[in-house]
Order: sequence, then C-alpha cells, then structure tokens
Amino acid sequence: MIRVLMEASVLGQGQYIDSARTGIYRVVDQIVRGLVDSGQCEVTLLSYGGSLEVSGIELYVQRMGRPDHLRAMSQPGARFLGNLIGQIKRVYDVAPFPHGMQELLRSVYRRFDTSIGRHQQKQLPTHFMKLGQFDIFHTPFVSGIPNAIRRNNQVRKVITIHDLIPVTHPQYALKATTENLHATLREICPEDLILTVSEYVKGQVCNVLKHDPDRVFVIPLAADRSKFFPVVDKKVISEVLHRYSIPEGPFILSLATFQPRKNLDLLIRSFTRMMEQEKTPVLNLVLAGAKGWDFDQILAELDRAKVYGDRIRVIGFVRDEDLAALYSGATAFIYPSRQEGFGLPPLEAMQCGTPVIVSNTSSLPEVVGDAGVLIDPDDMEGLSHRMIEIHRDQSWREQLSQRSIQRAALFGWQRHIELTLQVYRMAMGAN
Repeated sequence: MIRVLMEASVLGQGQYIDSARTGIYRVVDQIVRGLVDSGQCEVTLLSYGGSLEVSGIELYVQRMGRPDHLRAMSQPGARFLGNLIGQIKRVYDVAPFPHGMQELLRSVYRRFDTSIGRHQQKQLPTHFMKLGQFDIFHTPFVSGIPNAIRRNNQVRKVITIHDLIPVTHPQYALKATTENLHATLREICPEDLILTVSEYVKGQVCNVLKHDPDRVFVIPLAADRSKFFPVVDKKVISEVLHRYSIPEGPFILSLATFQPRKNLDLLIRSFTRMMEQEKTPVLNLVLAGAKGWDFDQILAELDRAKVYGDRIRVIGFVRDEDLAALYSGATAFIYPSRQEGFGLPPLEAMQCGTPVIVSNTSSLPEVVGDAGVLIDPDDMEGLSHRMIEIHRDQSWREQLSQRSIQRAALFGWQRHIELTLQVYRMAMGAN
C-alpha cells in the first residue's frame, strides 16, 4: 500500500464556493478518487491554506465516505474554527445585507481567515511529527513544499506542473502570480519527480528549470465520462438552455475564465464580423465562465457588440451537472486561447460530441489532434470564416462530431491514475 500525503486546498475551497469548482478542482477530485478506488493507496489530504480550505477538506473526506483509504490531516482547533468561519461565509454570501454591512463582514472574514491561515503555517511542524507514515508527498498543482516535508528524505516528492504560463508569458498573469510561481519553482530540487499534463509543458519544464527529462513525466488529463457525454434528449438540453436564459436555436459556445490569454475579445470581434458579412439571424454566441482579471477589453468588445441586441449571451458560471447538455446543444465549441498547459474544456466538449475550433498554439493541438479545427489566435477573419462554415455545413459538423468522440476516447482517468501510480513506485524505489 502506497501512503500518499496530498496538498488539496483546492478541494477545500470547492466545498463552500461553487465557482471554485473549475477545471483544477475537477482534476484534483478525479486524482483523489482514482487513487482511492485503485485500492493501492492510502491518501491523506492536507491544506496549509486558510481556515476555509482546512474545514473544506474535512468536509470533502466526510462526503467521500472512505475512511479506510482517505482521511484529512488537520488539528482539532483549526478544524473547529474552519467550520465556524465556513458557516459565517455561507451566511454573508447569501444573506440580503446592505452593501456596506456586507463589505464590513467580508473584511472581518478576510482578516480572521488570514489569521487562521498563519496559525496553520506555524503549526505545520506539529502536523508532520509522524512524517514517517508517508511514502509520497504529491502536490497536484504547483504549490510550495513545507520545510518539514522537504527536510524529510524518507518522503518522496512528486510535483504536478500544469503550465508555466506566468513565467514564460508573464503578460498573461498577475504580477503576484508570476512572483509566487518563481518562488515555488526555486524550491524544486533535482531529485524531485515532476508530472506534466502535455509534451508542450514538459518541454518548458526542461528548458526553464533545466530539470532532468528522465525525471519529468507526461500524464495527460481526461474528462470525467460520467459527467461529459453526448446528451441526445432535446428536452434535457432545452431545460438547461432555459435555466441560463439561452434562446432556442443554434449557438456557438465558449467556456473560459474572463482573462487576457483566453482571447475572448477576438472571438467577440470575429462573431460580430460574421454577423456583418452573413447577416445570420439565427446564430447566437454564448460565453460561459467566471470573471477572472483584466477583462476590460472583453467588456469593451461586448459593449461595442450591443448593436446586435442580445445575440451574445454572457451566462457566467455553469454548474457541473449542466455542462454536458450545454456542450451537446452547441453548434460548435470555440476556444481561441493563446496559451494553455493542456486545454480541458475542448476535451470535455469533444467527449460530448461537439465540434471544436481551437488555437493552433501551445498544447491545444496535442489534445485536439485532427478531430477539430485549428486556427491562428490572431486571425479574426479566419475564425469568422470557420464559424460560418461550421454553421452552414451539417455534414462537416457530423464528421467533426464523430472524430471528436473518437479522439476523446484516447484520454481516460484510469490511464492517468495508472501512470501516476507508476511514478509513485519509481519514486519509492529511488535512492
């Protein structure tokens, strides 16, 4: 039995904040479930973030109901305070407080939560008094390795790097994110094993970190087959469209956080260009996803597109249980991102049988292969033309749909877990 200690603060956040259940949440959730279900691991989840994360991983473990193979590591005091602060946050998120009162509560929460987070950091050595009970420490997204773990040579370190975008393309990241990633990367040692999600990222890791390629392993992500599948029931699709105020009829879909590298402003310009040229009154554009940072350019494009009425719909965060129907109902899924470490939304769409149009940059060609349409992320006219073609040509859409399903079948979580276990065994056998 492999004894794994895993940093899982992202799972803790997701227990209280629905919008935190983004792609990275789904990835870590699948890894934990897969390791537990393999019967080959005892997994202990750890958070050294704030109280919300500490409380959340406790709640996650309770909901999983697998005490024989899954547990959470936290202190009783922090657990109590975490539950308390979690309840407070729930109240101020939903209660109709006046704006000023809500801001005051948010300020109190942030100060209290930061204080608890610092307390947790100070107590880390107490957490790890029995580090000998673990074989592997795995951070499934790039985060710092506590000194108590780093100093213990008996615990092997495995680090998953999803992308190095804040370092290689700092214009697409907040300054604090870039600085934090630089600091975290400096903590990686030559003997550590690194997992990446694409060959593209492996190349970056070897070039930027000068890490031994033999200690860097590519383990592609996957889309959960129980959540992402072709929805053929028109009534189910119609209900989901109604839930998000999407009118019946053909629509182009994009799902991405509103931030510069996702290139949504170009997508909006391409769509409006298509309407100018073709005057297609039946096709809409649906933009799904949470707001990120520096999205003024996106908002400016949306403002300019107001002349076309409500043909462009911004629907915000979409619940996991609604995604398959939303993908399946779309004429096509478009992802013009300039930089990706993998590209999970296109794979989810492909698994639902939706034709995809993606950028020809970074890792996206690895994911899509010849099953989708690749475009230059700077070619507004080219994207507009492709949207027209895919809207008009039903036969081509059907071909792309079949190719998408076949391509998506090459990616699976079982394979991901098998490869991860292989790396764990390699790490345990290392000197």
